[in-house]
Amino acid sequence: MRIEILCRGSSREGLGHLLRARTFARYARRRHEVAIMAIVEPGLESVFEDMAGDVTFARSDAELAGHIGRTSPDAICFDTVWIDPDVFAVARARRCVTVSLSPVFDHMDQVDILFTRSKRYPMLPGVSVFAGLQYAIFSEHCMVIGDAPYRANLSLQDLPIAVCMGGSDAANKTLRVIRALTAMPMRSTIWVLLGEGYAHSYNSLVEQVRGSTTHEVILAKTNRSMWRIMNQCAVAVLAGGLTTIESVYAGLPSINLFERQEHVDAMATDLFDAGVCLNGGLFSEESLLTLVTEMDALDRNRDRLWEMHTRSHGILDRHGSERVLREIENACVAKKSWVVRAAEMRHRPVGVDAAVMPVPAA
Repeated sequence: MRIEILCRGSSREGLGHLLRARTFARYARRRHEVAIMAIVEPGLESVFEDMAGDVTFARSDAELAGHIGRTSPDAICFDTVWIDPDVFAVARARRCVTVSLSPVFDHMDQVDILFTRSKRYPMLPGVSVFAGLQYAIFSEHCMVIGDAPYRANLSLQDLPIAVCMGGSDAANKTLRVIRALTAMPMRSTIWVLLGEGYAHSYNSLVEQVRGSTTHEVILAKTNRSMWRIMNQCAVAVLAGGLTTIESVYAGLPSINLFERQEHVDAMATDLFDAGVCLNGGLFSEESLLTLVTEMDALDRNRDRLWEMHTRSHGILDRHGSERVLREIENACVAKKSWVVRAAEMRHRPVGVDAAVMPVPAA
Protein backbone atom coordinates (compact mmCIF):
# COMPACT_ATOMS: atom_id res chain seq x y z
CA MET A 1 0.00 0.00 0.00
CA ARG A 2 1.20 3.53 -0.77
CA ILE A 3 0.48 6.34 1.68
CA GLU A 4 1.21 9.99 0.99
CA ILE A 5 1.31 12.59 3.74
CA LEU A 6 0.84 16.29 2.97
CA CYS A 7 1.91 18.55 5.84
CA ARG A 8 2.78 22.19 6.46
CA GLY A 9 5.07 24.03 8.88
CA SER A 10 6.19 27.64 9.19
CA SER A 11 7.24 30.23 11.74
CA ARG A 12 3.63 31.44 11.86
CA GLU A 13 1.88 28.08 12.01
CA GLY A 14 4.48 26.22 14.08
CA LEU A 15 6.05 22.80 13.64
CA GLY A 16 3.43 20.56 15.29
CA HIS A 17 1.99 19.29 12.01
CA LEU A 18 5.45 18.43 10.68
CA LEU A 19 6.39 16.59 13.85
CA ARG A 20 3.18 14.55 13.95
CA ALA A 21 3.50 13.71 10.26
CA ARG A 22 7.09 12.59 10.84
CA THR A 23 6.12 10.36 13.77
CA PHE A 24 3.25 8.73 11.88
CA ALA A 25 5.38 8.24 8.76
CA ARG A 26 8.11 6.50 10.74
CA TYR A 27 5.60 3.98 12.01
CA ALA A 28 3.64 3.51 8.78
CA ARG A 29 6.71 2.84 6.65
CA ARG A 30 7.36 -0.35 8.63
CA ARG A 31 4.57 -1.95 6.59
CA HIS A 32 3.91 0.33 3.63
CA GLU A 33 5.48 2.64 1.10
CA VAL A 34 5.27 6.14 2.59
CA ALA A 35 6.07 9.50 0.99
CA ILE A 36 5.91 12.90 2.67
CA MET A 37 5.23 16.15 0.85
CA ALA A 38 6.02 19.05 3.16
CA ILE A 39 5.30 22.73 2.54
CA VAL A 40 7.96 24.46 4.65
CA GLU A 41 9.91 27.66 4.94
CA PRO A 42 13.64 27.50 4.16
CA GLY A 43 15.54 26.10 7.12
CA LEU A 44 12.80 23.80 8.40
CA GLU A 45 13.88 20.86 6.24
CA SER A 46 15.97 19.67 9.20
CA VAL A 47 12.79 18.39 10.88
CA PHE A 48 12.99 15.45 8.46
CA GLU A 49 16.78 15.06 8.44
CA ASP A 50 16.62 11.35 9.31
CA MET A 51 14.08 10.55 6.56
CA ALA A 52 16.20 11.20 3.50
CA GLY A 53 14.57 10.04 0.27
CA ASP A 54 11.06 9.90 1.71
CA VAL A 55 10.36 13.65 1.70
CA THR A 56 9.61 16.13 -1.07
CA PHE A 57 9.81 19.78 -0.03
CA ALA A 58 7.71 22.55 -1.52
CA ARG A 59 7.57 26.29 -0.86
CA SER A 60 3.96 26.73 -1.96
CA ASP A 61 0.73 24.83 -2.43
CA ALA A 62 0.90 25.30 -6.20
CA GLU A 63 4.33 23.67 -6.28
CA LEU A 64 2.92 20.70 -4.37
CA ALA A 65 0.06 20.10 -6.80
CA GLY A 66 2.42 18.87 -9.50
CA HIS A 67 3.84 16.18 -7.24
CA ILE A 68 0.41 14.87 -6.24
CA GLY A 69 -0.70 14.53 -9.85
CA ARG A 70 2.14 12.12 -10.72
CA THR A 71 1.32 9.45 -8.14
CA SER A 72 -1.29 6.78 -7.48
CA PRO A 73 -1.55 6.50 -3.69
CA ASP A 74 -4.00 4.31 -1.79
CA ALA A 75 -4.38 7.01 0.86
CA ILE A 76 -3.52 10.69 1.15
CA CYS A 77 -3.18 12.07 4.70
CA PHE A 78 -3.37 15.82 5.35
CA ASP A 79 -1.67 17.26 8.41
CA THR A 80 -2.26 20.97 8.02
CA VAL A 81 -4.87 23.52 9.08
CA TRP A 82 -5.48 24.63 5.53
CA ILE A 83 -4.63 23.84 1.94
CA ASP A 84 -5.37 25.53 -1.36
CA PRO A 85 -8.72 24.28 -2.76
CA ASP A 86 -7.13 23.48 -6.13
CA VAL A 87 -4.50 21.29 -4.46
CA PHE A 88 -7.17 19.51 -2.45
CA ALA A 89 -9.15 18.94 -5.66
CA VAL A 90 -6.09 17.33 -7.27
CA ALA A 91 -5.74 15.01 -4.28
CA ARG A 92 -9.42 14.09 -4.34
CA ALA A 93 -9.16 13.33 -8.04
CA ARG A 94 -6.75 10.49 -7.27
CA ARG A 95 -9.84 8.60 -6.00
CA CYS A 96 -8.02 7.25 -2.96
CA VAL A 97 -8.90 7.35 0.74
CA THR A 98 -8.47 10.91 2.07
CA VAL A 99 -7.55 11.45 5.70
CA SER A 100 -7.03 14.40 8.05
CA LEU A 101 -4.53 13.77 10.83
CA SER A 102 -5.18 17.31 12.03
CA PRO A 103 -8.29 17.97 14.15
CA VAL A 104 -8.50 21.43 12.53
CA PHE A 105 -8.59 21.39 8.72
CA ASP A 106 -10.50 23.65 6.34
CA HIS A 107 -11.56 20.67 4.18
CA MET A 108 -12.34 18.28 7.02
CA ASP A 109 -15.98 17.95 5.91
CA GLN A 110 -14.78 16.56 2.56
CA VAL A 111 -12.31 13.88 3.67
CA ASP A 112 -13.16 10.23 4.22
CA ILE A 113 -11.59 9.97 7.68
CA LEU A 114 -10.82 12.49 10.41
CA PHE A 115 -8.73 11.76 13.51
CA THR A 116 -8.96 13.94 16.61
CA ARG A 117 -7.77 13.48 20.19
CA SER A 118 -10.86 15.25 21.55
CA LYS A 119 -14.05 13.24 22.12
CA ARG A 120 -16.10 16.44 22.05
CA TYR A 121 -16.12 16.73 18.29
CA PRO A 122 -19.14 17.33 16.04
CA MET A 123 -20.08 14.56 13.68
CA LEU A 124 -19.55 15.38 10.01
CA PRO A 125 -21.94 13.84 7.45
CA GLY A 126 -20.11 11.36 5.24
CA VAL A 127 -16.91 11.52 7.31
CA SER A 128 -15.74 8.72 9.60
CA VAL A 129 -14.57 10.54 12.74
CA PHE A 130 -12.27 8.66 15.11
CA ALA A 131 -12.14 10.66 18.31
CA GLY A 132 -10.28 10.17 21.57
CA LEU A 133 -6.86 10.20 23.18
CA GLN A 134 -6.18 6.71 21.83
CA TYR A 135 -5.58 8.35 18.43
CA ALA A 136 -3.06 10.91 19.73
CA ILE A 137 0.24 10.78 17.85
CA PHE A 138 3.32 12.26 19.49
CA SER A 139 7.11 12.04 19.38
CA GLU A 140 8.86 8.78 20.16
CA HIS A 141 11.49 10.87 21.95
CA CYS A 142 9.00 11.69 24.72
CA MET A 143 9.89 9.82 27.93
CA VAL A 144 7.83 9.04 31.02
CA ILE A 145 9.11 10.66 34.21
CA GLY A 146 9.20 7.96 36.88
CA ASP A 147 7.71 8.60 40.30
CA ALA A 148 11.08 8.63 42.07
CA PRO A 149 12.73 11.11 39.66
CA TYR A 150 9.65 13.33 39.78
CA ARG A 151 9.71 13.28 43.58
CA ALA A 152 13.35 14.36 43.37
CA ASN A 153 12.39 17.26 41.07
CA LEU A 154 9.69 18.34 43.51
CA SER A 155 12.08 18.23 46.45
CA LEU A 156 14.44 20.84 44.99
CA GLN A 157 14.39 24.14 46.83
CA ASP A 158 14.18 26.15 43.60
CA LEU A 159 11.13 25.00 41.64
CA PRO A 160 12.34 23.63 38.24
CA ILE A 161 10.12 25.06 35.48
CA ALA A 162 10.17 24.25 31.76
CA VAL A 163 9.03 26.85 29.22
CA CYS A 164 8.24 25.67 25.70
CA MET A 165 6.02 27.91 23.59
CA GLY A 166 6.29 25.99 20.33
CA GLY A 167 8.90 25.06 17.77
CA SER A 168 8.80 28.44 16.05
CA ASP A 169 6.96 30.83 18.41
CA ALA A 170 6.38 33.49 15.77
CA ALA A 171 4.97 35.99 18.28
CA ASN A 172 7.91 35.45 20.66
CA LYS A 173 5.62 34.57 23.53
CA THR A 174 8.67 32.98 25.14
CA LEU A 175 10.13 36.40 25.93
CA ARG A 176 6.91 37.60 27.56
CA VAL A 177 6.59 34.41 29.62
CA ILE A 178 10.19 34.75 30.85
CA ARG A 179 9.56 38.39 31.70
CA ALA A 180 6.55 37.36 33.80
CA LEU A 181 8.22 34.41 35.52
CA THR A 182 11.39 36.28 36.46
CA ALA A 183 9.21 38.78 38.33
CA MET A 184 8.02 36.05 40.71
CA PRO A 185 9.19 36.43 44.33
CA MET A 186 9.85 32.70 44.83
CA ARG A 187 13.10 31.14 43.63
CA SER A 188 13.08 28.93 40.56
CA THR A 189 15.22 27.34 37.88
CA ILE A 190 13.70 28.04 34.47
CA TRP A 191 14.63 25.87 31.50
CA VAL A 192 13.73 27.73 28.29
CA LEU A 193 13.39 25.31 25.38
CA LEU A 194 13.66 26.92 21.97
CA GLY A 195 12.60 24.87 18.96
CA GLU A 196 14.24 24.51 15.56
CA GLY A 197 12.12 27.28 14.08
CA TYR A 198 12.85 29.88 16.78
CA ALA A 199 14.25 32.84 14.83
CA HIS A 200 14.07 35.66 17.35
CA SER A 201 17.06 37.33 18.99
CA TYR A 202 18.65 35.30 21.77
CA ASN A 203 20.11 38.56 23.01
CA SER A 204 16.62 39.75 23.96
CA LEU A 205 16.17 36.72 26.19
CA VAL A 206 19.63 37.15 27.69
CA GLU A 207 18.97 40.81 28.43
CA GLN A 208 15.67 39.93 30.08
CA VAL A 209 17.29 37.57 32.59
CA ARG A 210 20.51 39.53 33.09
CA GLY A 211 20.95 40.56 36.70
CA SER A 212 18.28 38.26 38.11
CA THR A 213 19.52 36.75 41.35
CA THR A 214 16.22 35.12 42.34
CA HIS A 215 15.92 32.90 39.28
CA GLU A 216 18.37 30.84 37.29
CA VAL A 217 17.42 30.81 33.60
CA ILE A 218 18.90 28.32 31.14
CA LEU A 219 18.37 28.76 27.39
CA ALA A 220 18.47 25.55 25.35
CA LYS A 221 17.84 25.04 21.65
CA THR A 222 16.56 21.49 21.44
CA ASN A 223 15.16 18.80 19.20
CA ARG A 224 15.69 15.18 20.21
CA SER A 225 17.05 16.18 23.64
CA MET A 226 13.95 18.16 24.57
CA TRP A 227 12.46 15.52 26.87
CA ARG A 228 15.78 14.70 28.52
CA ILE A 229 15.69 18.29 29.74
CA MET A 230 11.99 18.44 30.59
CA ASN A 231 12.33 15.26 32.66
CA GLN A 232 14.33 17.38 35.11
CA CYS A 233 11.38 19.73 35.71
CA ALA A 234 8.37 19.74 38.02
CA VAL A 235 5.99 21.88 35.94
CA ALA A 236 5.88 23.35 32.42
CA VAL A 237 4.47 26.44 30.74
CA LEU A 238 3.22 25.40 27.30
CA ALA A 239 1.20 26.70 24.36
CA GLY A 240 -1.12 23.69 24.10
CA GLY A 241 -1.06 21.30 21.17
CA LEU A 242 1.34 18.41 20.68
CA THR A 243 3.72 19.30 23.51
CA THR A 244 0.87 19.34 26.01
CA ILE A 245 -0.13 15.83 24.92
CA GLU A 246 3.47 14.74 25.36
CA SER A 247 3.63 16.32 28.81
CA VAL A 248 0.60 14.31 29.93
CA TYR A 249 2.20 11.10 28.67
CA ALA A 250 5.44 12.04 30.45
CA GLY A 251 3.64 12.91 33.68
CA LEU A 252 4.75 16.54 33.71
CA PRO A 253 2.02 18.95 34.94
CA SER A 254 1.59 22.00 32.73
CA ILE A 255 -0.07 25.40 32.56
CA ASN A 256 -1.19 26.15 29.02
CA LEU A 257 -1.55 29.57 27.39
CA PHE A 258 -3.31 29.37 24.03
CA GLU A 259 -2.89 31.69 21.07
CA ARG A 260 -6.43 31.28 19.67
CA GLN A 261 -9.73 29.82 20.77
CA GLU A 262 -9.58 27.17 18.03
CA HIS A 263 -6.44 25.82 19.70
CA VAL A 264 -8.37 25.47 22.96
CA ASP A 265 -11.20 23.73 21.11
CA ALA A 266 -8.77 21.31 19.45
CA MET A 267 -7.30 20.25 22.79
CA ALA A 268 -8.70 17.24 24.57
CA THR A 269 -10.53 19.12 27.31
CA ASP A 270 -10.87 15.79 29.13
CA LEU A 271 -7.27 16.39 30.19
CA PHE A 272 -8.25 19.58 31.98
CA ASP A 273 -11.22 17.84 33.56
CA ALA A 274 -8.92 15.04 34.75
CA GLY A 275 -6.68 17.55 36.48
CA VAL A 276 -3.46 16.53 34.72
CA CYS A 277 -2.87 19.94 33.14
CA LEU A 278 -4.26 23.45 33.55
CA ASN A 279 -5.96 25.79 31.09
CA GLY A 280 -4.37 29.22 31.54
CA GLY A 281 -6.63 30.82 28.92
CA LEU A 282 -5.79 32.82 25.82
CA PHE A 283 -2.36 34.43 25.80
CA SER A 284 -2.58 38.00 27.13
CA GLU A 285 -1.13 40.25 29.81
CA GLU A 286 -3.99 39.18 32.05
CA SER A 287 -3.28 35.47 31.56
CA LEU A 288 0.41 36.10 32.27
CA LEU A 289 -0.55 37.59 35.62
CA THR A 290 -2.72 34.53 36.27
CA LEU A 291 0.23 32.33 35.31
CA VAL A 292 2.42 33.96 37.97
CA THR A 293 -0.30 33.60 40.62
CA GLU A 294 -0.88 29.94 39.71
CA MET A 295 2.84 29.14 39.66
CA ASP A 296 3.30 30.67 43.10
CA ALA A 297 0.37 28.62 44.43
CA LEU A 298 1.83 25.42 42.97
CA ASP A 299 5.20 26.17 44.52
CA ARG A 300 3.57 26.62 47.92
CA ASN A 301 1.52 23.44 47.54
CA ARG A 302 3.74 20.97 45.71
CA ASP A 303 1.50 18.08 46.74
CA ARG A 304 -0.90 19.36 44.09
CA LEU A 305 1.80 18.90 41.45
CA TRP A 306 2.39 15.38 42.74
CA GLU A 307 -1.32 14.62 42.39
CA MET A 308 -1.33 15.92 38.81
CA HIS A 309 1.68 13.75 38.04
CA THR A 310 0.12 10.57 39.45
CA ARG A 311 -3.25 11.21 37.77
CA SER A 312 -1.55 11.21 34.39
CA HIS A 313 -0.51 7.56 34.71
CA GLY A 314 -2.05 5.47 31.93
CA ILE A 315 -4.08 8.24 30.29
CA LEU A 316 -2.02 8.04 27.09
CA ASP A 317 0.07 5.35 25.42
CA ARG A 318 2.39 5.17 22.41
CA HIS A 319 -0.01 3.28 20.14
CA GLY A 320 -1.74 6.22 18.46
CA SER A 321 0.09 5.75 15.16
CA GLU A 322 -0.76 2.04 15.17
CA ARG A 323 -4.48 2.69 15.70
CA VAL A 324 -4.60 5.42 13.06
CA LEU A 325 -2.81 3.24 10.51
CA ARG A 326 -5.16 0.32 11.19
CA GLU A 327 -8.22 2.44 10.41
CA ILE A 328 -6.61 3.77 7.24
CA GLU A 329 -5.76 0.22 6.15
CA ASN A 330 -9.34 -0.92 6.80
CA ALA A 331 -10.70 1.98 4.75
CA CYS A 332 -8.36 1.22 1.85
CA VAL A 333 -9.34 -2.45 1.83
CA ALA A 334 -13.03 -1.53 1.91
CA LYS A 335 -12.61 0.96 -0.93
CA LYS A 336 -10.72 -1.55 -3.10
CA SER A 337 -13.34 -4.24 -2.45
CA TRP A 338 -16.11 -1.87 -3.47
CA VAL A 339 -14.26 -0.93 -6.67
CA VAL A 340 -13.82 -4.61 -7.56
CA ARG A 341 -17.51 -5.28 -6.92
CA ALA A 342 -18.45 -2.27 -9.03
CA ALA A 343 -16.32 -3.55 -11.92
CA GLU A 344 -17.94 -6.98 -11.67
CA MET A 345 -21.39 -5.43 -11.74
CA ARG A 346 -20.56 -3.45 -14.87
CA HIS A 347 -19.57 -6.64 -16.68
CA ARG A 348 -22.58 -8.75 -15.71
CA PRO A 349 -24.60 -10.08 -18.68
CA VAL A 350 -27.69 -8.11 -19.53
CA GLY A 351 -30.75 -9.47 -17.72
CA VAL A 352 -28.88 -10.81 -14.69
CA ASP A 353 -30.33 -9.39 -11.49
CA ALA A 354 -27.85 -7.29 -9.59
CA ALA A 355 -27.86 -6.77 -5.86
CA VAL A 356 -27.76 -3.20 -4.67
CA MET A 357 -24.19 -2.42 -3.70
CA PRO A 358 -23.67 -0.75 -0.33
CA VAL A 359 -21.89 2.56 -0.16
CA PRO A 360 -18.32 1.81 1.04
CA ALA A 361 -17.58 2.85 4.60
CA ALA A 362 -14.87 5.45 4.92
